[in-house]
Amino acid sequence: MTEKEFINKWKSEISNEGVKNFPSDFLITQDCSEYDLNEKSLMIGEEFFGKYEILDAKGNVFLQVDDYLQAKYLVYASKNKIQKVNMPNSSLELKKILADYEKYLDSLLL
Repeated sequence: MTEKEFINKWKSEISNEGVKNFPSDFLITQDCSEYDLNEKSLMIGEEFFGKYEILDAKGNVFLQVDDYLQAKYLVYASKNKIQKVNMPNSSLELKKILADYEKYLDSLLL
């Protein structure tokens, strides 16, 4: 497959299906906690005393969460510049949603 064929294939598939939104298109459970993201772009900071810092675009600590998966979820969700996000309380559900989303992103490139 040439580069041009690859681009045309994905342009047509994405325009037919649309790009999925995270987390709304991946979230299944109703057992969630709500977080205020205030339409900020976030990134994962350092682990600090067993908690992960989530930083805003200026590098200021915006939030601290208990584990890396929670931090990752909130960073992915912040890419849509949303005000609030629901995050599953179950670590198994959280792990599944992240795996499904990352698999989806990989499928866009492969």
